[in-house]
Amino acid sequence: MQDLRMAIGAGLTAWCALMAACTGGSKRPLGASCSSDAQCGSGLCLEGTCVDPLGDEDSDGVLNFTE
Repeated sequence: MQDLRMAIGAGLTAWCALMAACTGGSKRPLGASCSSDAQCGSGLCLEGTCVDPLGDEDSDGVLNFTE
């Protein structure tokens, strides 16, 4: 059982390292200016600003990713 936990832990660590490497540090943070979704770490550029897809920037009750 402990071997399984160690294997899962090692796998999760490797996956996290891979995901961090894939971002390349070149993605823009929330609130930064953008012209395309690809520029944002969140994957969503809304009206020229990187936003959280699950947020509601304009407080209209509709999540950002659906606008």
